[in-house]
Amino acid sequence: MLMGTAINGATSISFSITTVLTLLLFIPINGQDQFTIIEATIDEIQTAFDQNKLTSTQLVEFYITQIETLNPRLRSVIEVNPDARSQAEKADLERKRNQGRRFLGELHGIPVLLKDTFATKDKLNTSAGSYALVGSVVPRDATVVERLRDAGAVILGKASLTEWYSFRALGKIPNGWCARAGQAKAISVNKTSYGGGTRVPSSEFCRNPKMCTTTQLVSTGLSECSVVMLWTCAVAAAFFLTLWDAIDVLFYKIKSLELYWVDSRTNLTYANGRLPLVGCTTSAFDAKNLHTSGLNAEVVCPTSGSLPFGLVRVLSLNKSNNSFHDHSLNFVVLLKSWDPCGSSSGSAISVAANMVTVSLGSETHGSILCPADRNSVVGLKPTVGLTSRAGVIPVLPQHDTIGAISRTVSDAVYLLDVIVGFDSRDYEATSEAARYIPVGGYKQFLNENGLKGKRLGVVRNLFSNALNGSTVITAFENHLNTLRQSGATIVDDLEMANVDVISNPGKSGELTAMLAGFKIALNEYLQELVSSPVRSLADVIAFNQNNADMEKTKEYGQGTFISAEKTSGFGEKERKAVELMEKLSRDGIEKLMTENELDALVTPGTRVISVLALGGYPGITVPAGYEGNQMPFGICFGGLKGTEPKLIEIAYAFEQATMIRRPPFGTPFWIDER
Repeated sequence: MLMGTAINGATSISFSITTVLTLLLFIPINGQDQFTIIEATIDEIQTAFDQNKLTSTQLVEFYITQIETLNPRLRSVIEVNPDARSQAEKADLERKRNQGRRFLGELHGIPVLLKDTFATKDKLNTSAGSYALVGSVVPRDATVVERLRDAGAVILGKASLTEWYSFRALGKIPNGWCARAGQAKAISVNKTSYGGGTRVPSSEFCRNPKMCTTTQLVSTGLSECSVVMLWTCAVAAAFFLTLWDAIDVLFYKIKSLELYWVDSRTNLTYANGRLPLVGCTTSAFDAKNLHTSGLNAEVVCPTSGSLPFGLVRVLSLNKSNNSFHDHSLNFVVLLKSWDPCGSSSGSAISVAANMVTVSLGSETHGSILCPADRNSVVGLKPTVGLTSRAGVIPVLPQHDTIGAISRTVSDAVYLLDVIVGFDSRDYEATSEAARYIPVGGYKQFLNENGLKGKRLGVVRNLFSNALNGSTVITAFENHLNTLRQSGATIVDDLEMANVDVISNPGKSGELTAMLAGFKIALNEYLQELVSSPVRSLADVIAFNQNNADMEKTKEYGQGTFISAEKTSGFGEKERKAVELMEKLSRDGIEKLMTENELDALVTPGTRVISVLALGGYPGITVPAGYEGNQMPFGICFGGLKGTEPKLIEIAYAFEQATMIRRPPFGTPFWIDER
């Protein structure tokens, strides 16, 4: 069976100037006719489709280029679908034939990444990030994938994850790591005053503020201006400001003969200047010496514990042959790494880095909400059963749910509308939850005034100890004021019973249920495969033992797998564990919300995850700020089963009132041509 295009961390990427100029078609000039793909919403993309400013094929090509550029360091994509281009071409043809006669749907022609646990009956693997399932053949698409295809979405590929949802060895496997992709890395917001969509005038990037077109570049030899194509962050913001803050810089195999840098603090251009490289083995990079000698230079910086902060593309001129150069991937700024959270880490990172429009993740205990929180994106965890789990590698069916990860609340809702509904292959859960689906779907609740009249509860004993004194708390208090000003009533200083027990899977009964439930559900999934190297949890354990180098079994172990394999079905102990979780939910969130007549709970960060996990309750996290080290954090709204309409209203109104998310690599622009 043919497989998808694997994305290897060691891939060498090079770009021609043709590629760069093609991509520049989507960078706005003077804020008018051109369309910007970076940070584009589904609504904006569909408008661009309708106005013939963009095609699905161009959109897919852009994202594939982004993946090829960024993935060697972010490692958030395992495979690119070799059929993605043909699917995009099909969408373009359908749109052309339709000629606007009917609405094709929000997701028509939109690229979507799937967590590598969603079955796809195509050339892609479905492997949970493990080599044990490479080459296995699924009987059919997962139900949610079928619905995406029916909606005209383009399946772009498979996102990485914490291997086997981290359940191979809880607490041992790093969040975001899997054998097939390596360690995925969370990304930071760039530290620039140009963030948030501000267009940068040429006067700030040229010594002489005259037009800086590509034609003039070649004719003037860059003598009068520095042209920096901001693809993921501006040279000034990403280079000088980050150096100013003593962030490590990695400069490797620089082949440019002449480089121009711009200091945004002084608005001056420095040609062939010496640039101090903090933390590097070479104290300075001298562009002039490079120009004189024509030699390649290599400056090595420590990369241990670091991750990409931004990628800069610099366009420059080689005067010896008058050729135009793109120095892509020659300059990467590094920040100290932090936990990207999991297990849907790749889904969140890819959306955050503009490697795809939206993605699908799954959650048992925090696997959508937490990585979305850590990567400054929106994560929507639906009520268990609202979306079918059929064809998705399971953990614990009582808690598993499929949800959206996106850059905006509206995009998450459009995705939710497509994937919800009854499924005979997941009969019990979806038939129970189908009663919650509103007539007309969920997009009707994208209401800017959605906070008016809402009662939001703040349960301090969920987070006060862990976050006491942090910048997160300060920001959260400001957000509470915003919620009040937008019409919500804040019911503060609430306490939930048994929080310590609820927050501890070993005490709440959750781990007991998971161990037995995982073995049963996984064995059923593996038995249904058309072909597979492994047919049971025991086979997977044996594979890991026999392939210890590939799977890093000695480093990370597989203790949780082994504990699960020792279980023998759902017996009395497991039933009592389920009963305990149900009681904790009744006495906890359900009692609290009912007695206080709450529409939702609101918490900073991810401290409400355990509460929502035990009872299969929904939640949505929205970007809420950045800590001192630039690590993002979100604000989470959670509610009782079926309260997605209220949660969407609340989350959307908060998002529109704050608009906090910033692109991790800055705002794309071309220098103003006036």
